[in-house]
Amino acid sequence: FETMQEYLDVINSTEEYVIPLMKNGIEINLAKTPHMLVSGQTGSGKSYSLYHLMFTLMLKGHELFIIDRKQALTKFGEIVGTDHVADENPTESEQIFELVEKVESIMNERERILKDDERFKKDIEAGFQHAGWKNICLVIDELGALTQDLASLKKADRDRFYTALSNIAMKGRNTGVSLMISLQQANAQSFNGTGVRDQLSFKMVLGNSDRQTREILFSSQDISDVKLRPGQAYFTKVDTRNKPGFLFMPTFKFELTIPNLETLLELQHRDD
Repeated sequence: FETMQEYLDVINSTEEYVIPLMKNGIEINLAKTPHMLVSGQTGSGKSYSLYHLMFTLMLKGHELFIIDRKQALTKFGEIVGTDHVADENPTESEQIFELVEKVESIMNERERILKDDERFKKDIEAGFQHAGWKNICLVIDELGALTQDLASLKKADRDRFYTALSNIAMKGRNTGVSLMISLQQANAQSFNGTGVRDQLSFKMVLGNSDRQTREILFSSQDISDVKLRPGQAYFTKVDTRNKPGFLFMPTFKFELTIPNLETLLELQHRDD
């Protein structure tokens, strides 16, 4: 993208629940593939890719909640609201638990409305789009590092986090509540034995990741060792591509920073 306006034009050319990725029509439709995983080692373009995904959602007016122990992504609290971010050590604070449970509570209330409201109770296809709700996305950066933090807690306390996360992964699609999870590398402990991994309907592994990460995330033994540059990735998407293919993330002539996001939001509101 040469200019901010060009970026906005592409974003606005897609439907409300769609994140465009490549010119050939590869996109993430949150109504079909709501839960996303972005994996990559340092220098792979992982942070850049997360910024693009998050920028797109915010520019489309969706609501983000962010958990990031590194306290990088939580700086977006200036945009999404400080009550929408959590970065404190879970062994010393309730902040992270409260945030993930807040998102779960919103999802449960939406589920109740779809079940009991006279407008929807007889419509077996009714979902968040029919109710006119914006998508809500819970962003968790470096889930592996957070898993290590949680490992020192009592099992009951760990279960509090993973139960809420599993419920969102299982029931979020119909209610318009999605996950965006990042990992540097995956191992058997990354998801704490929950079924969250299997619910991640869009997965991409950027750059030259290790084979173990690719095999755990894709459950595939036949991924060739191709040398990838930053921003290039293997990906799967349950609605169109079950076997890993190649993805090339967009590049930008302007930096994806909070001040530039504020400028983009101003331009977007002016266009509206």
